[in-house]
Amino acid sequence: MLTKSAYTLPTPLKILKEGCGEVTAHGLANCGFGDELLTAFNTLHGEDLSTFLVSWIDGIRNELVSNTHGFLPSRRPALADAIPPDFPPVNVIEFYVRPKTTSFLPSDKLPFAAWKPREIRINRLASFCAKNLGWTDATALRKMFHSNIWEGVFAQMLISPWVLYDSETHIMRTDNMNTTILELQPKRRQTCRQSNIRS
Repeated sequence: MLTKSAYTLPTPLKILKEGCGEVTAHGLANCGFGDELLTAFNTLHGEDLSTFLVSWIDGIRNELVSNTHGFLPSRRPALADAIPPDFPPVNVIEFYVRPKTTSFLPSDKLPFAAWKPREIRINRLASFCAKNLGWTDATALRKMFHSNIWEGVFAQMLISPWVLYDSETHIMRTDNMNTTILELQPKRRQTCRQSNIRS
């Protein structure tokens, strides 16, 4: 299931049957079902979560039948009927919300030697977002990148072994990216001085 802003929970509805593709999943996401599921999964437990899921699935079924919000390409009553009573499996939601990563491995088992520093490819990321997330509006995409990735990209440029800075043009560049430094401000160090005066 999609959330409105991202593929936080990538569409487990697609496992039900042919006919629930990305467009339908995206429509349901725009109705807020993905955000509701994510919030509930992070705040509810046990019987409370089970009770929520029953109500949540009923909401999805009703939306598939009625298309009340108008985000679906058409009404999908057959898909609504195909949703089993135990959907979605909680363990599947767990995989999406809390995926296992290398952080779960002991530090001595991590393959640090094999890791190579790589720069992010902004154009490829933008293409992926447009194709898979529906973020085709350039202004909205720029705003999303500014809010979520620019700081990390800039920090990566600063520590890159391939970074070059031209003090005349104020351009900092690596193999794949360049940026213009608009202003440099030396940060004043604050030092603590110990007083020798005793009272």
